[in-house]
Amino acid sequence: MVVTILAILCTLCAFFYVFGWTLGIVEAISLSILVGNSLDYCIHLSEAFIVMDDRHTSFVDKFKVNMHYSGCNVCIFFIV
Repeated sequence: MVVTILAILCTLCAFFYVFGWTLGIVEAISLSILVGNSLDYCIHLSEAFIVMDDRHTSFVDKFKVNMHYSGCNVCIFFIV
């Protein structure tokens, strides 16, 4: 999970450098929302795999149950 968040932050810094953007108030708020949402996704994904029961043994079954369990929690952010 830490590697994912660091990769997102490095990608964002690279975009800022490549496009020559400066860090203003709007960019700072947008970055905090983006990093928070990426962290929220990782946490929901991890939680769903932890609470999974033993009936679902294959990765595909676990993925389907995970999307049913936590997919709406992550996607609701984009609707609002």
